Amino acid sequence: MDSLAMKPEEIEADSFRTIEAEAGEHGRSEAEWQVLRRVIHTSADFEYVRTLIFRTVRWRSEFPRRKAGPVSSPIPPWPRPA
Repeated sequence: MDSLAMKPEEIEADSFRTIEAEAGEHGRSEAEWQVLRRVIHTSADFEYVRTLIFRTVRWRSEFPRRKAGPVSSPIPPWPRPA
């Protein structure tokens, strides 16, 4: 089927079927595979099956909670028009 005549959802589904067939057994968790499949779909680069590394980051525990209020920055804000 001509891709110009296909709906975006059909193109994506066809691409994902191709990725599934080409990648074969990947050994990734379902969550990782969902992300990896999207990366391959976007980049058309199957090397990611071998090279993409997922790391778990616990954002809430590694960074202190920010208190409500303005964020301080070493960069001064843009001047506001009068």
